Amino acid sequence: MIFTTKLQKDKGLVLVITGDEGNEERILKALSSRFNGRKQLYWPKPPIFRKTGLRALEAVKVYPSLIGQRSLKVLFLVDQEHIKGETQHDVLKALIGIEIKNVEKLHDKALYIKTSIGEKSIDIYAVVQGRTKCLEENISELLELMGYKVNPDKDDIKKLLREIRKDLEDIIKEAPLRDLERTFPQLIKTLRMLKDSAN
Repeated sequence: MIFTTKLQKDKGLVLVITGDEGNEERILKALSSRFNGRKQLYWPKPPIFRKTGLRALEAVKVYPSLIGQRSLKVLFLVDQEHIKGETQHDVLKALIGIEIKNVEKLHDKALYIKTSIGEKSIDIYAVVQGRTKCLEENISELLELMGYKVNPDKDDIKKLLREIRKDLEDIIKEAPLRDLERTFPQLIKTLRMLKDSAN
């Protein structure tokens, strides 16, 4: 998979929308290099929508017209702290004004939602990150498997990475795939499905 911040109108385009700002971009950039394929993970910079949490899903209504495609795949990343009830219920509730055609549960914290807006077809892959709160919990677990004990806190993780003279991308690229599957199960499963999906 190819991670890009520049829009290239291509059949293999997957728009990335996040409900949080933090380590998501670095994690996705590093993980994309672990998967073969020509799919582009497009991370818009600067983002058109600056809403957080589930409200970031409102961008789904705007991007298809801007990108100029009749069909679009969207990878939506959001932290667990924004989910107040059950994952499927909360995510679907946030898709106001979007026709939901089908929902498939990929994992306890990942959904594939087939939707449409008018004549535009949009496939949304929603991934909820963190065990109880946020992505940093997954990162902390991975670091522990690699022999580094750290609290699931952005600043503590940043401090540890400075001490060991590595960045997050290095950690992701060096980690055995089984450790990534164990610490980011919902994201890995979703990326595999996206990689293998038709254009």
